Amino acid sequence: MSRTDAGTLRLVAATDAHFAALAANEAPDGFGLPEGGVDAREVIELVGGLAKKVRLQIDPAAWLIVDDNEVVGLCSITKPFASPGVVEIGYGIAPERRGRGCATRAVGKLLDLLQADARIGIVAAETAVDNPASQRILEKNGFMRMGGRIDPDDGPVLCWQVAVD
Repeated sequence: MSRTDAGTLRLVAATDAHFAALAANEAPDGFGLPEGGVDAREVIELVGGLAKKVRLQIDPAAWLIVDDNEVVGLCSITKPFASPGVVEIGYGIAPERRGRGCATRAVGKLLDLLQADARIGIVAAETAVDNPASQRILEKNGFMRMGGRIDPDDGPVLCWQVAVD
């Protein structure tokens, strides 16, 4: 069953060159960028470095979220095979483009891509306890809350999962 909907939003496999351009607040490959860019340089560099490591197990490991030929965010696999058949994802939308459904559609498209990998049966994600917008994104894509934990960096988080097999 496809989780994606009609529209112009698409995922483009992110390369090291894409991350370098975004970190410099430049639009990669002729795409546009929202005012202020996609995210802070440190965040883009962190996601780019993580993607480089994850690509050793799953390639692609990160995607540009492109809407109307503008890079509006990023999504990625953050923990490949944390346990057999389980990958964890993360996503973020540029502050200037939040509240427009881009993250919801991007997560749906990402689930469709991950479903095509026979090694993956469950996709997991975590959200901050005080981030109801991100929680709604996951709920709209069929994720179920599986409890919570205290992350040493992020504090209290809620844990989510959805089956994709």
